[in-house]
Amino acid sequence: MALIMMKVLPGKEFWVISRASKQIKEQLVEIDGKPFIYLFAGPYDVIACVKAEDTAQLKKIIDEVRKIKGVVETTTHVAMES
Repeated sequence: MALIMMKVLPGKEFWVISRASKQIKEQLVEIDGKPFIYLFAGPYDVIACVKAEDTAQLKKIIDEVRKIKGVVETTTHVAMES
């Protein structure tokens, strides 16, 4: 399990109802890893909780997230144990 923490372009935060923010959310839902998507106020705007079978799959998921228009920065935290 990993948390992918994202900063989005100003004005594209999910709590601002806009077509751009809906497109970002739709694209996040479509990525591998069956993400749970959380919206935040603070240093990160969006955090996606994803599951990956291995580091290769996690890298693919992160690459997909980084390609989404409007996502300007990501930080990933990998859970080592539950």
